[in-house]
Amino acid sequence: MDDKYIISDVSKILEVEPHVLRYWEEELALNIERNQLGHRYYSNSDLEVLKKIKTLKEQGLQLRAIKLMLSGGTQNQSTAVTQTNTSIDGYGSKLKQFELFFKEILLENNRQLKEEISEELTAKIQPLFTQQEEIDERRFRKLDETIREMQKVRQEVAVAENKQNNKSWFFTKRKDRPFK
Repeated sequence: MDDKYIISDVSKILEVEPHVLRYWEEELALNIERNQLGHRYYSNSDLEVLKKIKTLKEQGLQLRAIKLMLSGGTQNQSTAVTQTNTSIDGYGSKLKQFELFFKEILLENNRQLKEEISEELTAKIQPLFTQQEEIDERRFRKLDETIREMQKVRQEVAVAENKQNNKSWFFTKRKDRPFK
């Protein structure tokens, strides 16, 4: 049974956009049948070919290599796939090495930036702390001075009141003593 599919059905089955299918048809010189109105309709064999193309694209092959594989037959296909897989594996390991190297560089760079920022902040904040400490020290000295002055004034007031009380006691008439 040879089912026929329209481009939107094939697009959904393969999970690619219709324009991608049209592009593959054009670039790979695929012979996709058309109906009387010129609309594409795909057979099961077309669908299988497109699935292979999608798989090869996902493996990293370019359309030129896929075109050579499609025109060259199965032996060339397996050779090309093997060569491509080998080169992809080589690129993959180099890519991983580069990724690790790049991560190390980023970590080192981040560490250096943290140190620089920390030093810079310390250099800018330290004078502010020193200045604030000086301001606080002046304020506390002034407060201490004010407290001592108040204590001195209270002492003087207490002494003056005490003297006043003593004088008033001495100079006051006592009712219990007769005055002679």
